[in-house]
Amino acid sequence: TLQIHTYFQSCTKEKCLAPRKEILTLPLTINAAIKRSAVVSETDEKQFLSALHTPDAKQRIAALEKVLSGSSSAIQLTFGHRAILEALIETNAPPAKILAQAERLLSTTSETSRDIWLNNIAKYFLENNALLEEAEKYAIQNGNRAKASSMVTLGRIFLRRNKVAEGEAIIKKAFAIEPSSPEVMIGMGELSTAKGDHKMALDF
Repeated sequence: TLQIHTYFQSCTKEKCLAPRKEILTLPLTINAAIKRSAVVSETDEKQFLSALHTPDAKQRIAALEKVLSGSSSAIQLTFGHRAILEALIETNAPPAKILAQAERLLSTTSETSRDIWLNNIAKYFLENNALLEEAEKYAIQNGNRAKASSMVTLGRIFLRRNKVAEGEAIIKKAFAIEPSSPEVMIGMGELSTAKGDHKMALDF
């Protein structure tokens, strides 16, 4: 589970360790984590993965809701609700519905992983340029804001909301901590662009 959380924490729409959908097929990711998290029958596991791979976003939501209604697997519930949240964003669902789903997702997380998921939710909104005010609130709630990955999420949200001075301060702080982080480099590139320094932006 920690490996999966780390993957999502280091993955953004612009730059990622691997395409997002690949995580569904890698041997030691969701499939293996489901088996470790609870006793899940082979049929339940297949139904969950089938729902997760449903191409149409609205049908994916319906399929996942059906599977999750009878699931007792913590990892199924967390990653299933994550997939529903992303599908709602993809289909431009009403903001209230998206935010309600974000809270459902958080309700499935453990105490130790909650801050990671707060950061992930903030990034989902950021990547889709949706609900940026709410994204800022989720990023601020994150108790791991001393980490460079969390700092840069909040900093990028500040930039997107035209709070350039606040964004610059926090992104530069993240850069001082982890200058080689892909996420931090994306933040530095966006900061340079926001300040009109397109030459510097290309360096990141």
